[in-house]
Amino acid sequence: MKTTISLIVIFISLAIAPVFSQLGVKGGLSFGQFVGPGYNLNIGGHLGITYDFSERFRGEILVEGMFGKERVIYVTSNGSMNGFKYEEGDATSSRIPITIGADYRILTGKIQPFVGLNLGVFSDEVRYPNDSYSTQFFTFQPKIGANIVLTENLLLDLTLKYHFLGHQKLTNGFKSQFFGASIGINYLF
Repeated sequence: MKTTISLIVIFISLAIAPVFSQLGVKGGLSFGQFVGPGYNLNIGGHLGITYDFSERFRGEILVEGMFGKERVIYVTSNGSMNGFKYEEGDATSSRIPITIGADYRILTGKIQPFVGLNLGVFSDEVRYPNDSYSTQFFTFQPKIGANIVLTENLLLDLTLKYHFLGHQKLTNGFKSQFFGASIGINYLF
């Protein structure tokens, strides 16, 4: 009997308690560039799923795709004894981070500044005229931003992020930091 009464009390408490959990989707434009000289801006988009655990805490799963074109000097085989020559040409790049993270809203009014952290995989692919390479890195991504409430279910999402890329071998001059920004819409169901 005590178990039944306890279960009924718990059920009623959960039913009338203020619950703040809300599923959402987000999408928009993404911009990014490796930190250092010689790298061009990459432009693309992002799509994600958000979940508000409370008024201040939000989780997200996010996929971004940023693409660019760069003028590069690369090494090719020339068939001679030394075997190599330098050529100049265009390289296309794609940078695709897939992350999961959390945000903490500092304020909860019409303008909601936040800080957050995402972790995930950063895929980097570069295609040269006669060659290509691709690799994946673990990414640790602190971020700051603001949500601006447009309607009850619609937020303007502005975010600045900084990817720290982890890799097994550090080679001289290798890119290991990527600065990004995004602007988008977050729709809450």
